[in-house]
Amino acid sequence: MFNKIAKIAVMTCLCAFTLVATEYKWDNSPKDSAVLKEKVTVASKEFNWAIRKIASSRLTKATAPYQTIELTIDGDRVAFSRNGKNRVETTFGATPTKWFEDTKVTFEKLADGQVKQNFLAEDGRREFLYKFEEDGSLAVTISLFSEKLKAPIVYQLKYLPVKK
Repeated sequence: MFNKIAKIAVMTCLCAFTLVATEYKWDNSPKDSAVLKEKVTVASKEFNWAIRKIASSRLTKATAPYQTIELTIDGDRVAFSRNGKNRVETTFGATPTKWFEDTKVTFEKLADGQVKQNFLAEDGRREFLYKFEEDGSLAVTISLFSEKLKAPIVYQLKYLPVKK
């Protein structure tokens, strides 16, 4: 029964961009964790040996998956929170909205039914691309950009809907 409800919610989101608040929990798969660790290891090797450990520590912290994500999409309005806190509400396509003291956030609706979220900070930016799957799960492709990296770190995580 839950899968049918989740599928209806996803189809509603894809067609009309209207969705009741949905909370997702990271599925914490060993495969995703291993891929993420490897991405950080490869990116850390770009730094000279003197600062490699510091870079690795910072990249590990920067790429740590949110345990939960809550998205509420209602027409052109969108709200986001992670780990049950730090909720931000804005409009798709609006100017960057302050999220933390040094971080702003924007959201875009994409023609293919996906939602793109950008976190903008002085030291770089993160892009989250949310793809609503037919089974009710949320595939999130995350790209971490910084002028200190030769190339962005890109990885994907799967989030499952939380049954309430």
